[in-house]
Parts: sequence; C-alpha cells; structure tokens
Amino acid sequence: FDAAWPRVIEHLERFAPEFLILQCGADSLAGDPITHLRFTAGAHRRAAADLAGLAERLGHGRLLALGGGGYNRSN
Repeated sequence: FDAAWPRVIEHLERFAPEFLILQCGADSLAGDPITHLRFTAGAHRRAAADLAGLAERLGHGRLLALGGGGYNRSN
C-alpha cells in the first residue's frame, strides 16, 4: 500500500475528478479470511485523510465515503 498509494494520488490529481467516492470496507484489513490483503487501520486512515485533502486541493471538497463489508467481525 505504502509503495503504490502515492502513485494513485498523483494519478487522481492529474485526472482532477469532480468528486471522489471512497469505499470504506474492512475487506482489506489484516485478518479478513477471504481477501488476505493485510492492510492496517493506519492504511485506511491514510487513504481517507489523503483523499479528503485531495478533494480540498481540487477546490470542491466533495468526498463521499460509503460503508462496506468485510468477513471478520472484529475488524
């Protein structure tokens, strides 16, 4: 995540979308029995903060955060 995320933000900045949608599912967190991505809560926090900051830099502040799934109740 840490290696790829800055490239994602750079791409989004170049594309300059009119709004951003963040799917906040817990599927990617460590301990999920299906996805095995093992992201941390810190990675989720970083994604949310960076996207909120990007929405502000783009001048519209539009970020829609949606709840999501996950297959480990403790996540």
